[in-house]
Amino acid sequence: MVCASRGTQHRGTYGRKHMDTKLVKNNGVWAAMFLTGLTASFCHVQDAIAALPGAAGAEQCSRGSAPARKVDAVLDGISTIVVRTTPSQLRVVGAAAHTELVALATTCDRDKDATVILEATREGSRVYVVASSDSDRGPLLGPSTNLRVTLTVPHSVKIEIENMNGPTTIEGVSAVSIGGGMGSLRINDIAGDVAVRNGVGAAYLARIAGDLQIEDGSGELIVSGVDGMLRILADAAGQMVIDDVHRDVVIDADGSGEIRVSRVSGDVRVGRDGSGKILVSGVGGNLTVADKTRGLIKYEHVAGSVHVPRLETAATGHPRR
Repeated sequence: MVCASRGTQHRGTYGRKHMDTKLVKNNGVWAAMFLTGLTASFCHVQDAIAALPGAAGAEQCSRGSAPARKVDAVLDGISTIVVRTTPSQLRVVGAAAHTELVALATTCDRDKDATVILEATREGSRVYVVASSDSDRGPLLGPSTNLRVTLTVPHSVKIEIENMNGPTTIEGVSAVSIGGGMGSLRINDIAGDVAVRNGVGAAYLARIAGDLQIEDGSGELIVSGVDGMLRILADAAGQMVIDDVHRDVVIDADGSGEIRVSRVSGDVRVGRDGSGKILVSGVGGNLTVADKTRGLIKYEHVAGSVHVPRLETAATGHPRR
């Protein structure tokens, strides 16, 4: 795949190279990896994210499964679906033709006689979904049940997940809120705002029409295609790749790991960064790095002013200020 610039204002005269991207698998996690180093234009990562395997449902069950349970619920007047369970795998799909909730739960279980419990309860304009299994022994004795839940919903509803406990995929709904937990996360094609707290696990987010707010623990973070503002409240560790944001990008605090930012229409602001490179290309506004402990800062194609610490700094076609 060959990258293209989005036409931000450039200063200076310099040659332009491009970067290619491929998908690689590291410890079972797929990720978009840049191949040829930072040059004038960063790679599009949308196609790479689109090619990632779905986070939930990709793993096949080799232990047999308990009988599935299904719940249908009419969603007239419902604005939000809240998932109160913590399944090992969760997939939520928004569909334009759907006017109801279809919930399906099953297990990948050593005990094929396990009973799956699935409930959907309405309270006002919200529906609460709870799924469990009677053979779930808990984390101390080891999970005997791999509970898997799939929800098909109207694309007009908001999804709230109180706590993640494994691979989670959400696509095609109006808005998303995740309160915490752990596990790999994939969110794409959301019509409104997204707010995510994720403790441990890689996260891939693409094509968000509203604002995106993330508080991330450890694990790779890849974001591409945000029409609103992107704000990262905290990121403890892991590589961060951000591409194609139509408003500002604000990173309040980052612990360790490389930060790559490309094709941002507004400003890019990094509050506090620990170790790891900061590589920025294609900014329509200003670039500011308030505080950095150590590591290279490299930037190019910045239309506005640049304010960065006097550490290892490299600029292409733009003076350091």
